[in-house]
Amino acid sequence: MDIQKALSQSIQTGFIDQMIQSDKSYRPELLTNDYKQGKKILSTITRELETCDEFWFSVAFVTTSGLATLMNTLLELEKNNVKGKILASQYLNFTHPEALKRIKQFRNIDLRIATEEHFIQKVIYSRRKVFTTSLLEVVI
Repeated sequence: MDIQKALSQSIQTGFIDQMIQSDKSYRPELLTNDYKQGKKILSTITRELETCDEFWFSVAFVTTSGLATLMNTLLELEKNNVKGKILASQYLNFTHPEALKRIKQFRNIDLRIATEEHFIQKVIYSRRKVFTTSLLEVVI
């Protein structure tokens, strides 16, 4: 099966009809903490980051505690020259300036701030050179 067809089928499975057969590694995934299944949002994000060649975050806010949970992974990505982009908002002034200052110190991360009032998106996208992609929408 060619990559475009596999990706198309997986997107259809993820967003349109779960009954469509497709490769699970290409499917978008809604992340939630589910202690019964042993699933944690942080573990999934970390695993994706550890295996990606490039990443994008689009989040409503960035906090120092949230950044601290990813710090070792982000340092490793910087060491391996894995490029990333982070788009954060000023939503209800939840974003911590200290966290933004720390992100700006990473040479491999392009940080942008959305100034629109109602920007509350939470999306993480990672890309691997082996043509697998993950689109993870995070619900907290």
